[in-house]
Amino acid sequence: MIFCGETLSPGECKWVQIPVPGTHPLECICLCGKNPGQTLVVTAGVHGCEYVGVQALRALAQELDPSTMTGNVILLDQITRAVCSHYGICKTCQRENTVV
Repeated sequence: MIFCGETLSPGECKWVQIPVPGTHPLECICLCGKNPGQTLVVTAGVHGCEYVGVQALRALAQELDPSTMTGNVILLDQITRAVCSHYGICKTCQRENTVV
């Protein structure tokens, strides 16, 4: 699998940066399945205060094992970071989404 210029071998998991013109790159987790197949892209945190999806993707990343997968998975959970660094995080969202 080749994604954004990075090559992943079958069964490999790797952080990959996605270039974004005019700002910092986004980071994603790429999992290249042991067996060839289709690619699934999952995003989370598209809006600045949506942290539940981000947490779910990070948990999913821990559960997936590319050495047993068919196909590829790209998990993009860093959109919130880019939005928040550009626009700032509102205090209400920080308080409501605090993990206890």
